[in-house]
Amino acid sequence: GAVGAKFEGVYRDSMRFSTWLCVALIVYSTTQIVFRDMAALYLHSANVGNPEGLVPELVVWIIFTASAVFQLSLAPTTFLNYCFVTSVEEYVKYDIVEEVMREEELCET
Repeated sequence: GAVGAKFEGVYRDSMRFSTWLCVALIVYSTTQIVFRDMAALYLHSANVGNPEGLVPELVVWIIFTASAVFQLSLAPTTFLNYCFVTSVEEYVKYDIVEEVMREEELCET
């Protein structure tokens, strides 16, 4: 594919990017939107731009924040799997793998 031999570096960089993107979304959404909307609801603030849209906006951004937290909870498992695979990769006996694949008719000879 497009990544080829650079897979390890690309995968590591994508994990970093995804992790920091989730962290940035959580920080932004909670500090800039969720807290503001909750304060407006709690204080019954009259200086809200669109009072009818306050609750739907709050719900949507809480869903965004929850999805980012969920994605972060997946990242450690994915990273641990990556570490496991790269640490045992050198012990793979490719001739046995090819033989099994031929027997199962999963690859061409």
